Amino acid sequence: MNRARTGRGRRRDRGQGGIGALLGLLIGAAALPLGSPALAQQPAAGEALDAARAAFEALPEADRKAIQDALVWTGDYNGTLDGAFGKRSFDAIRAFETRSRLTADGILTPAERDALLAAAQRQRDAAGFAVIDDRRSGIRIGVPQKVLAERSDTPGGSLFRARRGGGALTTDLIPAAAGTGLKDLYADLSAAAPGRRITYKVLRDNWFVVTGEEGAERFFTRFAATAAGLRGFTMAYPRAPPRPSTGSPSPSPTASSRNPRLHRQQRPRPGPAVRHPPPPPSPAAMPSRPSSSTAGGR
Repeated sequence: MNRARTGRGRRRDRGQGGIGALLGLLIGAAALPLGSPALAQQPAAGEALDAARAAFEALPEADRKAIQDALVWTGDYNGTLDGAFGKRSFDAIRAFETRSRLTADGILTPAERDALLAAAQRQRDAAGFAVIDDRRSGIRIGVPQKVLAERSDTPGGSLFRARRGGGALTTDLIPAAAGTGLKDLYADLSAAAPGRRITYKVLRDNWFVVTGEEGAERFFTRFAATAAGLRGFTMAYPRAPPRPSTGSPSPSPTASSRNPRLHRQQRPRPGPAVRHPPPPPSPAAMPSRPSSSTAGGR
């Protein structure tokens, strides 16, 4: 039986839903390789799932992770890039198959796998995605350079901004000499505040993740303890597709979601948001592998 219903469907990519949707995908593409318990795979059960799992686990580990990474870029997967097969992977493969008008059984043939990888690469190319070394923060991180095209220095890292449509990635290093502990920073960034809603938070021995919504933005923040201090990033991106441009520059991301040190300054003194001083993430980010010191996570 021919698995493809139409040849054209096999080549169909997921349409991009604006800058917010793209940055949302990049959170998974960039941040999840470090491991996030929030998005861990759930055990799959049932005959169809068992068959799909057997086919998936027969592949080399590198191929399994490549499939998951590609599914992030096609907008179908938001789980951990660990090569393990669970319900998230099963549903993601079926979503890609359905959109591509293939038999949605959760099993990718070699030709379908090639089509998936090619679709993901087109998305990466369109975003100008590249892994860079941010020397100011000491973080190695993936950045969609065609989307976040403006780069500037911050006190502890770099700010990558979209020219239009919103969205930003901020890297940061809080030096050990500052005396800020990982638990203290986590407690501050995960605390409820007016206009700021936390949707997920997790603290481990040497890293934490906080995600949430603030104003018109969503954010993903990840920090880890290193010998040099606390290294981390925040990815902030619009909750809704951007409105048609009026020709004016896009507004800066919310100050507190963009820079944790500003957030620590703001909470004890409610008032107008402090703007980031002119001269990162993981939104949430994000999304990071450090260069010399690890950023934590698995």
